[in-house]
Amino acid sequence: MDSYFFEKSIENLNAAELCFSNQYFNACANRAYYAVYHAAIFALSANGFKDDQNGHEWVQRMFSGELVMRRKIDLLHHKNA
Repeated sequence: MDSYFFEKSIENLNAAELCFSNQYFNACANRAYYAVYHAAIFALSANGFKDDQNGHEWVQRMFSGELVMRRKIDLLHHKNA
């Protein structure tokens, strides 16, 4: 599987940590948002859900509806958590 979005997620998480440690809190929140957004795209793709656009509304709707509500993944007890 393509790890492009996973790598983007990690990069944004690292950037959020740097911003936080330097008290750039708005930039930290922005990078943290994109870390989660890219991780959600990766999780959707890993579970067979793909969209060429990966729009924010689509990602939010599909992640919560298909992965969380239908229990495709268990966020609290995931083996990589």
